[in-house]
Amino acid sequence: MKIIKNKEEYDDIVNNNSNVLIYCGLINCPPCKIVSPHFEDLDNKLKTENKNIVLCKIIVDDFEEVKTILNLKKFPVFTLIKDKNILSQINTSKIADVVQLLYYLDI
Repeated sequence: MKIIKNKEEYDDIVNNNSNVLIYCGLINCPPCKIVSPHFEDLDNKLKTENKNIVLCKIIVDDFEEVKTILNLKKFPVFTLIKDKNILSQINTSKIADVVQLLYYLDI
């Protein structure tokens, strides 16, 4: 899983991949701590299945500008991007909700 730390890395990922799912969380956010390891497991699963999607993680404490870029208000939040366009964005600590986003993209 790619950890995005700044706007340049964000732009590189979004501009060079057709399907991107970005998890944004805070260091001291209890729901973020719940879902983060499950998101990492999902990334590993999708890699073994050779799915056409890149999963990324942003620690918002380290990259505050992302709040403006993705219009973030609550955490944790997952943003599904296809061909540089935001298709969906959900606030959840349930990995099942995140998997539903992938069905939307037919991954």
